Amino acid sequence: MITFIIDTYPSTPNNISNGCDINGQKEFFHDIAGDYITSKAIGYKTIEHSINSTEEMQIKSIDDVDFNNEDTYVYPVFTTELLTIFGFTHHLIYEHNEESGHTEPKKLTIDPVFKFLPQQVIEKAIKKELYIAVMSICEGKAYTEGWESVSKACNTYNIPESQVILVLGGNHSNYAHKTENFKNKSYIHLNYYALELSCKIRTGYTKVLDNLNSEKKKHYICLNSQIKPHRYHMVSNLLHNGILENGYVSCQNYQSHVNNFSQIKDVYAMKETLRKDGANVLEFIKFYNTLPYVVDSINDENYNNALHAPWTYDPNLNELSFKTAIDVTASQIDTCYKSAVIDVITETANRGHHVNFITEKTFKAIMYKMPFIISGDKGINKELLRHGFKLYDMLFDYSFDEYDSYVDRNNAITKQLKRYCEMPLEQFTDRVNQDDVQEVVEHNFKILETNNVWLNFCNDLKSLIT
Repeated sequence: MITFIIDTYPSTPNNISNGCDINGQKEFFHDIAGDYITSKAIGYKTIEHSINSTEEMQIKSIDDVDFNNEDTYVYPVFTTELLTIFGFTHHLIYEHNEESGHTEPKKLTIDPVFKFLPQQVIEKAIKKELYIAVMSICEGKAYTEGWESVSKACNTYNIPESQVILVLGGNHSNYAHKTENFKNKSYIHLNYYALELSCKIRTGYTKVLDNLNSEKKKHYICLNSQIKPHRYHMVSNLLHNGILENGYVSCQNYQSHVNNFSQIKDVYAMKETLRKDGANVLEFIKFYNTLPYVVDSINDENYNNALHAPWTYDPNLNELSFKTAIDVTASQIDTCYKSAVIDVITETANRGHHVNFITEKTFKAIMYKMPFIISGDKGINKELLRHGFKLYDMLFDYSFDEYDSYVDRNNAITKQLKRYCEMPLEQFTDRVNQDDVQEVVEHNFKILETNNVWLNFCNDLKSLIT
């Protein structure tokens, strides 16, 4: 039996994760987005649900653990999506900048990893009676500074590195051998977003799945929230190939963009980035002047993807909710998904990181039982095969998945999509409804519904430990 230890289970206050500065987390999340986002960001309930749904695993508070039995003990340190961006257990303090109108860093102090771990956990790890799992599963990038900080923390607290397991959101098998930061470290893969949507399906997220066979009005859906070069290039392709009107397409300009963490701040910088990447800059400029494209809104604010967040927090219930997101999007995004035939997914990463981090964007298509094609890092479509999912080989030629340039990959995807958009909508719908396509649709949904990603993680964890 593998026992996961949560400090104050089952009443962890505000879902604050193990191994973090509680006061620092509360202050950080309160400052940037209000009180409730602390619970929203941790994703603690999803992990809890998955652990408790597996017969060979259990979850206990540290006070309820009897270290004298023969269980294997794992103490997970849950790094959140936002905290992961800055490293691991960083203490972040923000303040409001009146001039910019944004919340900006006031002070950043880097606290040693494991600083806030209970002394008992430290002692048990030193004695090799417990494993510490650093769970950086909400982002896919390999944060080399983070892995280096883990090594330093092990030296500081005399914890053998053999007792630390890195649980990563992306597949780092092609990356790890290239950096010293992974040397002597054990790491396995767990995709949080597959976990989250699987949890939603199995715990009553059924409204989204109603009326999936509704009338189709568009050939495809393509949602683009955060501004990124590969997304601009893809949507520009849709426009200049005359197939933009065939889809539900969202895309923001800088004036409508609501994400303050955008890496590229202005049109000029984007133009130069696209030029460097080999894109047609003239087409980009013409395309940019047509923005924004909006398919949904909340309170008159253009979010362009209201179902983007994989978790939803209900402040009235003080817990994660699997209903709120449905209610918000039922008449907007929900309708778009149900009324489109396929999903053209512009994934988070498409810049050559080769980590192949798959997010909720892809798993939503699987949840909605839609065929899809992914514009993402090299090899990202075939990465799904490793998790037991199937590809739509009867619809798409995936040879583009091995192209080095996202420009070339996007061009290849657009060419194939254009062929289908030139079909009458009814004919394309009939093709997708054929048995060979629907067998893959149902297979992929079943893999997600049965939480196959978590089960694979459990097997990997047991193999690693034993």
